[in-house]
Formats: sequence, structure tokens, C-alpha cells
Amino acid sequence: SSDEKRQSPRKQCSLPAVMFSRQNGARIFHNSTIVNISSSSMQILLKTPNLHHDFDIAFEILFSLPNYDHPMLLPCRFVRAGHLHDETMIVAHFECTDSLEEFFVSQFLTSGNLTADYTNKKKQR
Repeated sequence: SSDEKRQSPRKQCSLPAVMFSRQNGARIFHNSTIVNISSSSMQILLKTPNLHHDFDIAFEILFSLPNYDHPMLLPCRFVRAGHLHDETMIVAHFECTDSLEEFFVSQFLTSGNLTADYTNKKKQR
């Protein structure tokens, strides 16, 4: 039943993203990769160690979901950071700022990648 599923499914991915924050009036940008996403949180990989201090309260993240030509700029709240070798993994909660973004995220979470989704639809017919 649908009750047995997680409240919000989490999907592995590899989405290039730009993180953006303000520290003491300065604007800070970092390239990053979203490695998994749910309807309200994401894990973000930074290829540089100890950068999470730039993002340890709130930040914004800019990215596009595959198959949607619609850049999304989402406000995020820092949850925690972990370190492995020279990389930093940040867990953050995000909020969609409009219903279109919510729709895109939910479509992305419930669909496979395009090819798998297409073959599944063919099988169901």
C-alpha cells in the first residue's frame, strides 16, 4: 500500500548545481552536485573540503532537473555536513517557491529517467 512507502521518496541523481550564500555582505558561489533529492531535502556534494562554513545557516541553490528546461533557484536551510577525503557532503532542507517547481520535483521523484519511464509506460499498455 502507499502507506508503506516513505512519506517522501528519495532519488539518487547527479545534478550540477550552484550554491549561493551571503557572508558578511560578500556573495559566495560554489559549484556543487546534488546527489540525491526528496520532496523537501537534498544531499549536495562539494568537491572542496571545509566549505560548509559558507553555507552553515541558509543558502540558495540553482539547478535544473533533467528533461525540464527550467532553472530552479531554491532557498535551503543547512541541516548537517559530513566530510570524506577532500569532499564535503551537505544535507539541506529546501522549499519550492511556486507550484510549478513542486510539480517538477514530484514528477522527477516519481518518474524514472526518461528511457526507463518510457519503457514502463509501454509495458503497462
